[in-house]
Amino acid sequence: MTKPTYLPSDVATFQLLGNGTASPAAILRIQPDIAFLGKTYRIPVKIEDNGCPFKGIQYRTIVLKIEKGNFAKVVASTANPVVCAGTPVSLTATPFRPDSVAGSPARYGYRWEAAPGLPTAQLDNQNITVTPTVTTRYRVRILGLDFRVGTCSDTASVLVRVQQPVKATAATNQPLVCSGSSASITASAARPGNAQETFTYQWTAANGLSSADATKPVITVKPTVTTRYKLRVMSTATNAVCGSDTTSVLVRVAQPIETAFKVDSAAVGGRSIKQPPLLFTFTNQSKVAAQTNTTPKYQWSYQRIANAKGQAINEAEQPFSTSSTVATQQFMIAGIYKIRLRSSIVIGAVSSTPCQETLAEVNVRVPDAQVPNIFTPNGDGINDAFVISTEAINSKVQIFNRWGRQVFSTDSYRNDWTGDAQPAGVYYYMLTDVKGETSKGWVELVR
Repeated sequence: MTKPTYLPSDVATFQLLGNGTASPAAILRIQPDIAFLGKTYRIPVKIEDNGCPFKGIQYRTIVLKIEKGNFAKVVASTANPVVCAGTPVSLTATPFRPDSVAGSPARYGYRWEAAPGLPTAQLDNQNITVTPTVTTRYRVRILGLDFRVGTCSDTASVLVRVQQPVKATAATNQPLVCSGSSASITASAARPGNAQETFTYQWTAANGLSSADATKPVITVKPTVTTRYKLRVMSTATNAVCGSDTTSVLVRVAQPIETAFKVDSAAVGGRSIKQPPLLFTFTNQSKVAAQTNTTPKYQWSYQRIANAKGQAINEAEQPFSTSSTVATQQFMIAGIYKIRLRSSIVIGAVSSTPCQETLAEVNVRVPDAQVPNIFTPNGDGINDAFVISTEAINSKVQIFNRWGRQVFSTDSYRNDWTGDAQPAGVYYYMLTDVKGETSKGWVELVR
């Protein structure tokens, strides 16, 4: 006969109810622990009444077989948790044990192992929130507090897989361009540890971006104003988490120069301000925005647009200075002159093509010199030479005395005949201008 196996005395409790009554009852509460797994226990029961003269007796045997152990587990807030680095995940330690013992709620204790992303303040909690940055297995030991010491505990764990985030980058080698000029932007995306992953690209519509380039990793833009180009990159993997990223690139458009200048005029030494030659001073008052890797460029020019009589003419424009501060120009011939200052920004090397220029214009008037009928070559700097109309400068001039003898002749007169050694008196001149037209007159030389 097999030797009987006995349950430890602290595993079960027996309670007799209604003893000595017509309907007695007995309750046997058993708390099998993991040590009993796979074993069979027989519990003999004897039932006897107190009838007289005959007693009734019955025997029963309760067979208790411990066939299955219920193990603890950890339940995550999402099945098969795969998260982005640093994303919170809720974990709950769940014991599959009796929810009550001897009529009272069962009590359990929890001991989590320290792990990355698990706050130490939660190590004894049933529910925890973790924020892993790398794939981590979280382990917990669950202790039954109402069972025999050391007999009711279990361990469980869950693996939280972490995907590193997708990283998108975009850059341009032309962060500053002229308005409407091209800039190339190159974008890329990658996830650490997954070199084979592929991505799609989506640019947000923006100034200077062609719709045909909106889904390309390399684009060419032509902004007319400073513009930030925004990109969203998305993984093509079906099981990807944290599979997108955003980035942007700022392309600045060079600000044009606010071109401006002022004019001052003065007479050439010894001459009146009312007649040429006149010396003009032009002061640059342009405003230039502070922009790295740029150089302002200036070009001064003049164009005679009307003669001394105010009649419109169309002479060629003449450059005369590239000064960034002050430019001067002397005008010998009467008329109206259009003074132009053209300004532009050069990006990079000074020899580079400048951006679109801006322009400021001012008209100045040079009064005509009246042909005098007398001049006094006495060296006082006033009226020392025979002066003709400034428009006749560079014309052929012939001067005759009162007997008709030629005393002076030049093919390009510069208002510089002071009478030479001729005596005082009246002299006659004939002027032939550059068009071949002639005019005559007289002048008196006074000594």
